Amino acid sequence: MLAADGGTTKVGFCVASNSTHGTITLGNVTATTGSTNMQVGVVEDSTTGEFSVVSGPGSAVVADPAQIPNTPVGAVTALTESAGTPSNFSLFAGISTGQVIITLPIKIQLENPALGPSCFIGSDQNPILLQPQNTDLSNATSIGGFFTFDPNGSLDPNGPLQSLLISGAVQGDDTFAVPGAQGCGPNGDGSLDGLVNGVVGLPSPSGNNHLVLDDGSSALVSPINGENGQAFANAWHGVFG
Repeated sequence: MLAADGGTTKVGFCVASNSTHGTITLGNVTATTGSTNMQVGVVEDSTTGEFSVVSGPGSAVVADPAQIPNTPVGAVTALTESAGTPSNFSLFAGISTGQVIITLPIKIQLENPALGPSCFIGSDQNPILLQPQNTDLSNATSIGGFFTFDPNGSLDPNGPLQSLLISGAVQGDDTFAVPGAQGCGPNGDGSLDGLVNGVVGLPSPSGNNHLVLDDGSSALVSPINGENGQAFANAWHGVFG
């Protein structure tokens, strides 16, 4: 939120989205996903209406490991992590269907003793670019639009912080391409890249890969009185520690 410092033209808010379960298909392989969480800061320039995304320390995307059984090297664990700062945030896409909400660059590490320590699908230089959108809001619920609360977390109609929460959404993406795996094999020598790519069906073009995030909840938190930067950060940490 400190990125919002710099005058009254910049307004900062926090965005979080979580799915309890879903599926991801990369080429020939489909895996069940567990809890998938994204948290970013967003700064709006009120003179232009443009948004810029700020990642906090660590990864903007945190996901439970996904298990891929019965591969030629045995069970494989897939770990998803950020591969750069998200971009192209759209505020109104979050409450609409069929519009890209944000672009998320990710990479996926495949863990198995035979695959070595650095077997990745995607990289910081060539990431998988997820562009999730709401695909079904028929079961989505809200607690009634924006609600306000105090820095101690208590609901207060005159509180300085406001939030919008939507739950029960289904999000997905069928547009992302997936590059070939790299660094697979003993000591990351790449000797098993061909095996991984052959089994998974990589590289895989756009339209051949699918992401479904069920039971999605999204929240936006912002200061109601225009406080920026440090004041918002202080209030935010007062609520969440």
